[in-house]
Amino acid sequence: MAPFTRTRPSSPPVINFHNPPHAGLIGAIELTGKATAGWNAVDNAWNGIEDLYLQVDGGAHIDADWRRGIGDPVGQVTWTAAVTVCLAGDHTVEATITSDFGSRAHSRIVIEVSVNASVGPNVRVTVDTNPANDRSESSLAADPNKAAHMVGASKKFWSPPDYGFTLAAYTTVDGGDTWFEAPALTLLGDWGGITDPTVAFDMQGNAYLVALAFQPNPPPNDVGPIIGLYVYSSADGIKWNGPKVLYQGYADKQDAAGDHGSRSPYKGNVYVAWDPECGFARTNDSGKTWLGVGNKPVGSPLGGATSSPEIAVGNDGTVYIVWLAGEASPNIMFVKSTDGGKSFTTPAAVGTGIKTLQNSVPPLVAPNGFAELPGGTFRVETFPTVCAGRGGAVVVAWADYRDGVSRVYYRQSSDSGKTWSGPTSGQPLLVGANIPASTLHDFHPQLASDPSGLIGCAFYEFGPMPVLNLINVIAVFSDNNGLSFPSVRTTVTDRPWDPTIDAPLSHGYPQTTFIGDYFGLAASDLGFFPFWTDTRTGIQEIFTARIAIKPCHGGPIYAKGRVDRGPAAKRNRRRNAPDSTGQSIKTVRRR
Repeated sequence: MAPFTRTRPSSPPVINFHNPPHAGLIGAIELTGKATAGWNAVDNAWNGIEDLYLQVDGGAHIDADWRRGIGDPVGQVTWTAAVTVCLAGDHTVEATITSDFGSRAHSRIVIEVSVNASVGPNVRVTVDTNPANDRSESSLAADPNKAAHMVGASKKFWSPPDYGFTLAAYTTVDGGDTWFEAPALTLLGDWGGITDPTVAFDMQGNAYLVALAFQPNPPPNDVGPIIGLYVYSSADGIKWNGPKVLYQGYADKQDAAGDHGSRSPYKGNVYVAWDPECGFARTNDSGKTWLGVGNKPVGSPLGGATSSPEIAVGNDGTVYIVWLAGEASPNIMFVKSTDGGKSFTTPAAVGTGIKTLQNSVPPLVAPNGFAELPGGTFRVETFPTVCAGRGGAVVVAWADYRDGVSRVYYRQSSDSGKTWSGPTSGQPLLVGANIPASTLHDFHPQLASDPSGLIGCAFYEFGPMPVLNLINVIAVFSDNNGLSFPSVRTTVTDRPWDPTIDAPLSHGYPQTTFIGDYFGLAASDLGFFPFWTDTRTGIQEIFTARIAIKPCHGGPIYAKGRVDRGPAAKRNRRRNAPDSTGQSIKTVRRR
């Protein structure tokens, strides 16, 4: 008997993708296609399939399932496979079929993968029935040791028509599900109030609230001359120590940040910067003492005339500070420190030729010196924001009016600010399908990065929705160190809010209202937490929501006392339903 001989197929195998997607979200992406193993003319039969698998970017084999589907001709099968992609950007997927006789065929597609963002319920942080207690201009920070613990602060008005306010602090210990408002912060005897909140954590779990104290003033503007900067500290966000003087004299628009870097030799430091010349302070002993640059006193300037500095700290401990300089031809300036704030580089411009909301052409209406967007009466300004990603990645963003509408522009560096990508005037944050209608204005951008280095940018979007001029909170994300923001734009607010409702008058001017010059954004292993002003209750209050990112390799998610890795946790509305919004807050009183 002659030995059995395997016969080569007379026609090669074939494999292809069926209606391949050109885009997808981070996580599992379902793919399908058709395949045949080839026709064997000698045996007058179709060959069998020995193997059918997919690879993403040349990685491990991902087995596909196949079977003859309804409508498939003899010899053809329909295959399916789920590939998991955990990084945004373009990814090559290759499908391979091997016949019984070893013949192979390949087919390739490229999929543009975006960050997958899951938004949890909008949570009402403040619950207030008094329309005089407007809340706006907020800050939020996450405890580096306990992601479920966050501390925030905002303005709390007592006389909105006269611009009379102080600051209030809030905390959560369950990942933003419920919030507690702290007792009133202590004011010293000659103070009229405190303003411009900024919150940061050290590595011992202490929160620092840096506030600007001012003298009282008669109506219609209750804000008097500036006294100086003061620091409150708290281990739990409820009981606050202080105020402790940080700097006496004129200051404005301060910012604070803590060093939580796993590779930082200065881990635990807290830094503060402020106007008018980028005054600077640092502590390396949990706030017991505060130092300036090197051996200089607290408040020693880092630059010339500055406006609204902001701080970010990289994982290696590098401190980055940006600010706006100049009025007629403003630039965004940048300095950094690699020795824990003992010294800084010479200020350098990283954004030139920009068009701020304050110097737009043609100029925006500014009845009291504060610009107002078309269709709005609330004041707006361009303040730069900064964050650090993985390695030496740094991103700076700002609101820009060069397009005849407010848009967010940004610049990115991959080498700790030595060089910057793109044009010197920046590039638009939103491109392609993410660009909003020309009637909508994007402003007040806020940047933050989570412990993995994922970068998020949240901002307000204002305009007709569809008729009334309302505001939504929008967020986009970058998993490539800020080189681009390829995620599908995420609307965080589950309904837009009306900035005309219960709006205070800016410095008592009847033509200009106030919703805050900025809002908070924090990030942790749980995701990103915008901390915004909202008027859906009929009162200007603070709301938040958790945006869970990249569930395929994201950090743990806190959900009702357990840790999981699923999408944004659902709130227990039965436990948190004291009012019509289904949200709650508890006020903890001193005993």
